Amino acid sequence: MENTTCLTKRNNFYATLMVLDNKKDTFVSLEDIMQEVFENQIKSLNSIKSYISEIRKILKRCSPNDFEGNPIINKRGIGYQLNRNIKLNIVEAIHR
Repeated sequence: MENTTCLTKRNNFYATLMVLDNKKDTFVSLEDIMQEVFENQIKSLNSIKSYISEIRKILKRCSPNDFEGNPIINKRGIGYQLNRNIKLNIVEAIHR
């Protein structure tokens, strides 16, 4: 059961990163992430904020010197965007 939970969490991390990466020129709202990644299965926006916080930690831990600032930028009330200065392969980061 624990491995399934871990895989699901990893898949959700990856899917969230892919949404941000596919829309890296715009800010993505929490509602859009909820719809695209979690298909509205999660009722709390705070849960998605927690996922994004975890993704930031993973990216910084994998390659702390490859970022200027935060790997994921947020604008309060607007959404999230991948830092354009990111130099890390996202797929590698999530599978480390």
